[in-house]
Amino acid sequence: MTRDVQLLLKDRNMAFRSSDRELYSAARSKLKRGIRDAKAAYRRRIESHFEDSNPRRAWQGIRQITNYKYSTNQNTSSSAPLADQLNHFFSRFEVVSTEPAMPIATVSAYISQPLNIQTADVIRMYKTGWINTQLFTKWMKHFILQSGASVDHKVLLILDNHQSQLSIETYELCME
Repeated sequence: MTRDVQLLLKDRNMAFRSSDRELYSAARSKLKRGIRDAKAAYRRRIESHFEDSNPRRAWQGIRQITNYKYSTNQNTSSSAPLADQLNHFFSRFEVVSTEPAMPIATVSAYISQPLNIQTADVIRMYKTGWINTQLFTKWMKHFILQSGASVDHKVLLILDNHQSQLSIETYELCME
């Protein structure tokens, strides 16, 4: 809240206590206009952070919007155990599960051809960070098998709209 808005708010409250309707109405009107002007000024100040292609200014704008404060107490001695804990946590996702989430017979009605995903395909997707349409379709079949997704058991999967995810084959697979 800006200083001007605080003063207008104080004036409005005093006008309310005075029981003068015209004074109160004028004070309310000035307060609304003051709030609108303060919001516009704030918007212009925030938008100025994103006008040029300066990443530092953009991050300053994001920090301003989110009210992010730098931590002055940084304990670097605990960063190594934290890294080990994170590595241990995320490495459990790299373990290949031999047991499906639901019996294959139940899911096989929704998958027209048997799923044959190679370990190299999984490693290629995760190690390089790149994927193509063929690998994504194989991964989608694996996801459907493991999650038990079906027409009756819907599953929400949030993706990043990468080109590899946009194919007729994948669309038809998901619609089955």
